[in-house]
Amino acid sequence: TLQPGPRPQASPDTFRDESVEKLANHLVRVAKRLDQERRGALDPAALFASVDQKWQPLGPRPAPMESASWQEAEELAGAWLRWLGCSKVRVTQATRDGGVDVIAPGLVAQVKLQTQAVSPLHVRALHGVASTHNSIAVFFASGGYSKAATEFADDAGIALFHFNPATASLRAASTRARRLLETGFPSNS
Repeated sequence: TLQPGPRPQASPDTFRDESVEKLANHLVRVAKRLDQERRGALDPAALFASVDQKWQPLGPRPAPMESASWQEAEELAGAWLRWLGCSKVRVTQATRDGGVDVIAPGLVAQVKLQTQAVSPLHVRALHGVASTHNSIAVFFASGGYSKAATEFADDAGIALFHFNPATASLRAASTRARRLLETGFPSNS
């Protein structure tokens, strides 16, 4: 009879294969976006019409992603900000970002790709950073927000968004976020 033995260790090739697969998925998404641009998906008039002429998107509505890493979630948040009309959006470096994952003139954003609800501690910290930089605070979370976090955001004027990479959905979780989904960012942001 066969006796169970020690479990085999993952080989370095397994990790390389996973890295190659992640890179391939990323390249497919980049190719799709370039194809959209080539076909005119970024035509300002078409984008303006796509939101019933309520604001001028500066990028297409993000497409669904089968899975997302934390880096891809930050890029997705940047894409949502561009779609909402925010200009000069940039994802920050992974280290020493002070809790800020995405920036634009007059805006700081944090992104949490997690299943649990965001606590008020994180929302308050982002509010402090935004206040220091005289910027709007925007938070993107895949797991939603606690009631206390939402209450604080409403009192402080913070935009809380609940996002789902798999369905490319973006829902408002605070009053300011609801207004932004109705009107987009002002054209000077």
